[in-house]
Amino acid sequence: MEPDWEKIKDKPEKDYKVSGQFLLDQKQRLLILQDELNKIKSQNSELNNNLNNANTEIIKLKDAMEQQQKLISDQTEMIKSLESAKANLTKELEDAKSNISNLENNIANFQNELNSKISELEATKNQLAVVEEQSKQKELEITNTKDKQIAELEEKLRSVTQEKSNIEQMLNTKSESEANLKNQIENMNETISTQTAKINELETKISSLEDSINNLNSQITEKDGQISNLQAEIEEKNKLVEEKDKLIEEKDKLIEEKDALIEKYKPPERPKPDRGKITTTTIPWRAGQSQFKCPVCGSNRVEDIEDKSKILYVAAGTPIYEKLHRCLDCGNEWKEES
Repeated sequence: MEPDWEKIKDKPEKDYKVSGQFLLDQKQRLLILQDELNKIKSQNSELNNNLNNANTEIIKLKDAMEQQQKLISDQTEMIKSLESAKANLTKELEDAKSNISNLENNIANFQNELNSKISELEATKNQLAVVEEQSKQKELEITNTKDKQIAELEEKLRSVTQEKSNIEQMLNTKSESEANLKNQIENMNETISTQTAKINELETKISSLEDSINNLNSQITEKDGQISNLQAEIEEKNKLVEEKDKLIEEKDKLIEEKDALIEKYKPPERPKPDRGKITTTTIPWRAGQSQFKCPVCGSNRVEDIEDKSKILYVAAGTPIYEKLHRCLDCGNEWKEES
């Protein structure tokens, strides 16, 4: 029968009748609750360890993500510098193409001028041929005319010879001009070859830079994928941590409920009488006799109880206490002297 706890709370110093079975039930219930409490504390410790491991892993993942972001920033700066170099090379290429266009225009102008000079030279040669033809005609006329016309013809011949000399000098001047134009054309061709080589070199550099930029963009794409995976793992870890926190809160609440239940069903402490002194504790009647005899009243109605203050050993997690003798008549407790 369960005792009246309200009366006990009102008068805790008073002795009350309590059945032994109730005490045993309370003790068994207390041991069960204690075992459950130990299991819950063990689970709580394990959850705390898992939480610490998860936090450590999250810190590592955050460090890895910061390193990846730093690497991406460095690669972005490298791409910017490469793009700037590409722009400069492109500008140089455009300038070189402009110079080549100007040189080609100059060559065309020189070629036109050369063609004009050649045309003038041809015209001069035609004039010389006409003059020579006229000279031959004059010589023929001189041979057929009289001596009075010889001086006049000789004068004309000298004039024609002078004109021929002037035409030959003009032809020499035209040849020198033509040679100079050819030298200028050769120099311009060499300049064009040099500029073309530079253009090819610049185009090779631009192609190499574009390949480098494509490789860096591929690496950035790969790093972005890794960062997304890391962020997904971090979110998953955070969810796991939240779930563990909720579980820990539930475990803590359960521990509090168990502690409250243990406190509720914990029997009131019974004052322990001095050994050898007769107490007035009322003990339920129990039939039977023992081989031991009470040293106070001489009764052989004696039972064995556990001395909670002295643990002999622990078996399978259960403590084994030292035994005491208690008199069922007078309530005296004693231990056999060894």
